Amino acid sequence: MTNRSVGRGGSASVTAHPRRWALGVVLSADLLVYICYFLHLSADFPNGSPWNDFAKYTDEGWYGGAAVHMAQTGHWYIAGGFNPAVGLPLWPLLLAGWFHLAGGPGMVAARALAVLPFGGSLVLLYLLLRRITGQLIAALAVTLVVVNPYSFSFDRLAILEPLVVFLFLLALWVATLRPGATINCLRAAATGVLLAAAVLTKTTAVVLAPTVLYELWATGSGPIARKGEARMQRLRSHVAAHRAALLLPVIAAATATGLWALYFFALVRPYHLADFHHLFAVNAGKAHGRILLQVMAMALGDTLWINRILLSLTIVAVVASSRFLRELWKVPLYTSCVLAMVFAVGFIGWHTWFQPRYYLLCVFPSVIILALATHALRTRARRLERRSPWRIAHRVTLVLLEMAAVTMVLQTGRYLLRPTYSFRNAATSIAATVRADSSRPQLLLAGSGDDITLFTGLRTLNPEWPTDGLPALLRREQPGWYAAYLPLEAGTLPMLRAQYLLEPVAHYRVMDEPEHRDLVLYRLTRQPTAALAVAAQE
Repeated sequence: MTNRSVGRGGSASVTAHPRRWALGVVLSADLLVYICYFLHLSADFPNGSPWNDFAKYTDEGWYGGAAVHMAQTGHWYIAGGFNPAVGLPLWPLLLAGWFHLAGGPGMVAARALAVLPFGGSLVLLYLLLRRITGQLIAALAVTLVVVNPYSFSFDRLAILEPLVVFLFLLALWVATLRPGATINCLRAAATGVLLAAAVLTKTTAVVLAPTVLYELWATGSGPIARKGEARMQRLRSHVAAHRAALLLPVIAAATATGLWALYFFALVRPYHLADFHHLFAVNAGKAHGRILLQVMAMALGDTLWINRILLSLTIVAVVASSRFLRELWKVPLYTSCVLAMVFAVGFIGWHTWFQPRYYLLCVFPSVIILALATHALRTRARRLERRSPWRIAHRVTLVLLEMAAVTMVLQTGRYLLRPTYSFRNAATSIAATVRADSSRPQLLLAGSGDDITLFTGLRTLNPEWPTDGLPALLRREQPGWYAAYLPLEAGTLPMLRAQYLLEPVAHYRVMDEPEHRDLVLYRLTRQPTAALAVAAQE
């Protein structure tokens, strides 16, 4: 009897050791790849990539510009300019503190800060899945994210989305905790604080709020059936638990709304209401009802930017769960991630914002859906005979995931080992040219100006979407230089030429796309009539 017990224990130990070894290898590989995200942070967005996005040359500076201006001038606000920090204050605040610790603003510092919340998101992904799928599947899910060239390209940019995703996953993780009734209200309030932080990072994060609130409710109203209870009593207890759990999302929503309202009425409404309205006016586009289905189909198709195999499998998993894998809908995390995908893609289509970076909100939910579906297939396959369709489906899924992982590793490795620095070099040359000429103001007007500032420290001015109009901004700030991509903006050029003569000074090849391949630096000389008008106003 003793020998058999020892034998079984030894067998279990032998089985457990390979799993621990495999888990250690996968987690070590994930950590190694994540560390590589900190390499070449001043390099260009990967040339030859399939993603043509404004974030490559504007968004890093635009949405972190307030922190840069604070470090340079002591003032975060530009009168009459584009001030997105009024409505989106959290990222500039974090950047300002980070720049203070780093000794000043810089592109490498800003991008390094963006990589940190991405790392936190990877940890949260592992924690969310570990309790449901086991450690190994959770670690492999992390691998699918960290080796993805889409993540490698966008999560290394100093844009808003990495922080939004981190706050969303953190709120989702807090919502999944079940610490007991005594501190459930505190958990709901903490979830509300995180939702408010996400919306103050980027207002589109509001579309993810319902998924977190659902998770909070579903987790709080979990199974409470007790042995020996009558069926009617169990039903009454179940209904009572659901009603009691409704209080949790109400508390979270009230906390988030209250914090956002406090910020708005205390700081925005009294001082910067025009800038706040202007931010939303700039992004007010919506799809007409006649083409709504068409743009929704386009938005769904564009999710393939993340990875064709992964997103195709995600869509198949969601469709299959409606008929064959219905047990997935009993897992609140699965339902929450499906809702997150639906709301995010629907919002992109409704606003017709077909920029690749917006789909960063879908990366983690899609991988969670795949991990949970793969776990469900494995569970069914283990209970059935060898040639069952579920075993075949499980093996096919694993093969496709392996193919996706291999192709992603190769592509990400190519981006990592072949960095280019054309934009940084152009910014450095522009700054040197401007600083070498003391005959005119060392202020550069450029749509990519804030990005140039992050690379060089040169003072710049953004001509895009000023609240008072570009002519008023030019008269007030009086820049001495102008940098723009060819062909020049048809709307900006007449207003600029009304006040300045443009003299080409230098030409740079920067991006790999036709619209932003050629960057030209111009020396600005005031038109005689414009100079007289400014003198008369003074």
